[in-house]
Amino acid sequence: MLKRWLDLPRLQAHQLSLIWHFSRQELIERYTGSVFGRLWALIQPLVNILIFIFVFAHIMGARLPLDAIPSQVGIAPTYAYSLYLTTGMLAWVAFSACLARVASVYQHKAHLLHKIPLSLLVLPLYIPLTESLIYSLSMALFALFLTSIGVSITLYWLWLPVLLGILLAWALGLGLLAAMLGVFLRDLRELVPVLLQLGFWMTPIVYVPDILPETWRWCLYLNPLYPLLEAFRDVVLYQQHPSLWVLGLLGGAALALLVGARALKQRLQGALRDHI
Repeated sequence: MLKRWLDLPRLQAHQLSLIWHFSRQELIERYTGSVFGRLWALIQPLVNILIFIFVFAHIMGARLPLDAIPSQVGIAPTYAYSLYLTTGMLAWVAFSACLARVASVYQHKAHLLHKIPLSLLVLPLYIPLTESLIYSLSMALFALFLTSIGVSITLYWLWLPVLLGILLAWALGLGLLAAMLGVFLRDLRELVPVLLQLGFWMTPIVYVPDILPETWRWCLYLNPLYPLLEAFRDVVLYQQHPSLWVLGLLGGAALALLVGARALKQRLQGALRDHI
């Protein structure tokens, strides 16, 4: 099934090489010509993490309910909210950046598609690869901070690649659907950032679910990102296994999205190439 989804299986190794090249080239081009060069790949996530932690913990004094994080985890109440925020925010940034960039990839890479016989489904794969590298670096810095305040990095963190894979699969699937439909419906490109902004506030990232009226909390479960971000917090903050049935459900839904994107591409193949 994987070979069928990737399409052009004889060129698979060559395509994977191109994906890595695009990802590496993008990271290099981001910081070429700057004073600090590639150090910006380290500085930017570090600054974001420090802002989340120190602004909300020390300046705004934001606090979580006392029972929000198990006491045995060892997180001081001063840092509880900022760590809750940072864990969700880093995952959200990876998701939203991946989705937004995939949604516009045919527009930005049209010149490549006219020069290289690359599958329309394979080209965008460099984007989740790039975002996974950025997220991994951010989490490494976050882990250093956690250890500095006495929070243990446990084996539960081994779930993070699985969670990130599901998260970026959702972003890739939704982004591909938006990218292909956006070739014909140009307004869709402008709509994606608006929907992401709505999604940010409809997902408990800067707030905890308990602040919502009890009669409305069920609505959170209509948002697939809610249980997924809670799974990130399970392994990073609460030091427990994520719900396996939730991961299975979300992983299956992400796979269905990718299969749906492939089916749409097969249906629109000729027209897509003509309009890009």
